Amino acid sequence: MNHIVGIKRISESDRMKKNKKWIVFSVLLMVVFFFLGRTLAYFVAKEGNPFDKRNTEPIAYNVETEETERVPQLLNKEGQQVRILLDAGHGGADPGKVGINGVLEKDINLNIVKKLAEKCENCGIEVFLTRDEDVVLGEANGGSEKIADLNCRADMMTELQSMFVVSIHQNSYTKESVSGPQVFFKEGNAVGKRLAEILQATLIKQLKPSKERECKGNMSYYLLKKATVPMVIVECGFLSNSQEADLLNTDAYQEKIADAVLQGILAYIEEENQQTSG
Repeated sequence: MNHIVGIKRISESDRMKKNKKWIVFSVLLMVVFFFLGRTLAYFVAKEGNPFDKRNTEPIAYNVETEETERVPQLLNKEGQQVRILLDAGHGGADPGKVGINGVLEKDINLNIVKKLAEKCENCGIEVFLTRDEDVVLGEANGGSEKIADLNCRADMMTELQSMFVVSIHQNSYTKESVSGPQVFFKEGNAVGKRLAEILQATLIKQLKPSKERECKGNMSYYLLKKATVPMVIVECGFLSNSQEADLLNTDAYQEKIADAVLQGILAYIEEENQQTSG
């Protein structure tokens, strides 16, 4: 037997009642959207578009007031937020230099970079890191793991196109008496040279090393050769010097280094902006 499904017919009065309900519902919905729109417009006008990341300011912790507060963006000469790339040298299976006291360069580099990154963000700088943990970057694919790691860092520089790159390292030499921080820049790069000069000066002022070195141009460092944006390599001290190696392994001295590099970064940005406005 075939079953035919009957169609339920709606009376005219029922149809009118249903239409009235839809009209009332539609009006209420319009009122709700109206007030939501007014509320959103108010907050956008007061705080900026909450969905626009460019208007989002970082939040920092104020030690004195023990409260969090918004940090104004630090702008470059084009009026855009300053963006920098921080590079913690070595990592993973690559320890870098091994100190006379047994400390590993890769660990000190990362500690300083993390401290420096936080300080830069608290000043309104947009910060990116090549690594934030103890790892080797890139895949060797049958080749040199070291070269793959360096190429990965170089690729990050090219993709990010930051204002400049600061790479943190530790030095070593055959004579234990050699000590002191030294900043290297890409030979022939005027921006890198000026940044290196300022960083060298702030490192000397803050750390007060027994040996005051000068910044130096270089074309043998692999990353300096590959860099497509201004870059400096900060050799914070010599792990081959027992006194300096012990200092570099302390949290307090790493903080001092991070503070000194931060002051150099801020001084360079201020100088760039003043030259433009002048």
